[in-house]
Amino acid sequence: MKTSTLTAALAAAVAVPVLLLSGCGSSDDPKGSGATPPASSAPASADAAPSGTATKPAAGGRPSGNAKAPQATGKAVKLPVTQEALLAMPDLYFEKVSSQYPNAKRNMVVGPKNTLFGRVTTANGVFTYAVADMSIRGNALSTQDGPHVWRRGADTDWEYVGETGGNLCGQVPQALVKVWGKSCG
Repeated sequence: MKTSTLTAALAAAVAVPVLLLSGCGSSDDPKGSGATPPASSAPASADAAPSGTATKPAAGGRPSGNAKAPQATGKAVKLPVTQEALLAMPDLYFEKVSSQYPNAKRNMVVGPKNTLFGRVTTANGVFTYAVADMSIRGNALSTQDGPHVWRRGADTDWEYVGETGGNLCGQVPQALVKVWGKSCG
C-alpha cells in the first residue's frame, strides 16, 4: 500500500510541471511545443547586438545571473537560433546545475529543445534571449521548473539566467514573449 501511494505521489510531482509547461503554448500552437526552429547557418556573430549601451560584465567576464527581466523600451524581434547559442546553452546549464546533480556528467545534458530566440531593446541596452527545455538524462527532477533562460548583452558573454517555473515573463521581457506568440503565467 505504501509503495502505490509513493508511486502516485511521484507521478503527480512529475506531471504538474509538465502540465504547467504545456500551458505555455500560443493559441495557434495547441500542444505548446514551441518547436525549435532550425539552427541558422548565419555566422556566430549574427546574434551580436547592434551598437548600443549594454550592461558590462561583472568580474570573471559574465554578468551575474538570475536578474529580473528588463522591461522593453524599444522593439522585440524573433530570430532564428544561432549555432553559437546552441553550443553555449548546454555548457552554461550544466555549469549551473552540476552541483545539484553530483552524479551527472556533461554528456548527460538533454537539450536544448523547444527553443525560442530573439532580441529586445531595453532601458539597459540591447539583449538577445534564448529559452529552451533542458534536463539531465535519467533524472526526472531535472525536468521540472523549465523552460530555462539564457541572455547575452551587446558586450557580454552568454549567461544562464535561470528557470522560469513555467512563467516566461519572470525572466524575459514581455515584449519578446509576445513576439514569440507566448503568454505570461
